Amino acid sequence: MRCKHCSTKIPADTRYCPRCGATVESQNKHRTRSTLSTENRCSYCNGTVKNSEKFCSHCGKENTNFLAPKTSRSPRQSPPKPPPQNTFTTSTERPLKSRSVAGILGILFGALGLHNFYLGETGKGAMQLILSLVGSIILIGPLVAFIWGFTEGIMLLAGSINTDGYNRPLTR
Repeated sequence: MRCKHCSTKIPADTRYCPRCGATVESQNKHRTRSTLSTENRCSYCNGTVKNSEKFCSHCGKENTNFLAPKTSRSPRQSPPKPPPQNTFTTSTERPLKSRSVAGILGILFGALGLHNFYLGETGKGAMQLILSLVGSIILIGPLVAFIWGFTEGIMLLAGSINTDGYNRPLTR
């Protein structure tokens, strides 16, 4: 006979599935099998219950002596490896930016806004890039963008600008 719920093979003389505790159609109350060292008595009905059975097959109550099946590992298997350690706490967190790198980018490529793109201030970087490219028609745009970028590069190296575009502190 098999359990309708979990398909576990059930002896004919049991009323409850030893695995899931579901009621079985057979109404026999007594087991004729002898008690082995792997069996105990149910604390509710005094029926014989194996330690590997989660529920008593006579009354359906949970076995207090239930021993979960042990997972065996071959001796050759090494213990499971922990997940790799990330330097970030979440997948959306970005690494801290360097003030020195941003300052050098500002001095050398400030007209193109590379230092602002590096710091995560994409709006300001795009404005400097557009001013350089579109402003080159009247020749004053690149000069204004260069002065703007050069000034921000000096301010970064001097320590006047302390945070990046995500309001996190800059490293040295």
